[in-house]
Amino acid sequence: MDANAVTIQRARTIDSRSLLPGLIFDDQGNAMTPQRSSFKPGKPRYRSYVSQAILQHRRHAGGSLMRVSALPVEDFVLRHITQIADLSGCKSLWENANAETDQKVLLRRWLRRLAVSEISATFIIDTKALAEDGKLAGAELAELLQTRFPSPAEIITQVPDAIRITIPARLKIRSGAHRRERWDAGGWTSARSYIDKSLLSALARANRWRRMLEVGEVNTVDQIARLEDMERRHVQKTLRLAFLAPDLQQMFVLGRQPPTIQLTALLETDLPLLWTDQRAALGL
Repeated sequence: MDANAVTIQRARTIDSRSLLPGLIFDDQGNAMTPQRSSFKPGKPRYRSYVSQAILQHRRHAGGSLMRVSALPVEDFVLRHITQIADLSGCKSLWENANAETDQKVLLRRWLRRLAVSEISATFIIDTKALAEDGKLAGAELAELLQTRFPSPAEIITQVPDAIRITIPARLKIRSGAHRRERWDAGGWTSARSYIDKSLLSALARANRWRRMLEVGEVNTVDQIARLEDMERRHVQKTLRLAFLAPDLQQMFVLGRQPPTIQLTALLETDLPLLWTDQRAALGL
């Protein structure tokens, strides 16, 4: 029975649109639960994580950040987990994992907990699991993270099998802007271009599939999934990128997108068809 319960919970986690259920907490230890904004006809529904202190009407027991938009915090986590995987020798394992399923499993294997506050985010990393996957000794991995993880992170060895990494960050959205502490002005505007190859590949596939549907080369998403040997759900989510506003697609091609927009979280966002609503959904 216990094994079946674990399997069912794992399946629910993998199928969930949200990346961090059960992992994210406020700085007073309250779990943060995925929520979607109320349904309004013709309006997009936005995802967020909300502290149980709010949901249980215990605001006095809540942390300094009790509600956070899902897309920025998920992008923030993915960006730093990618850095950690690179340092630990797990880069190829992480990059080759399916973003819809396997990356979620790896994330839950490596990340024990994420605590967010108004001024920082703290990762509790399972160094034992990470060292096993990267074929490193636990002490060697801890030393690598201590010496090579990008500043201004504060890294503290907490217990023999875990390490705590605290990164200055302001994850609360204000006027549609998101930034990390100690960025220069370019951090607000993405003035320095960054070409996200995985995002460009997905965008190119989406537009190719759209053309195939338009000319009648294929008639359904199921046919595309069979041709590409991919899961139908992944094809369906990727295909939505072809219906992004032209200026958004050009922004991705030029590498001018904000650092909060990455492929995995973008695919999990329920993007509306109306172009102005798309920009609002992405915080632009």
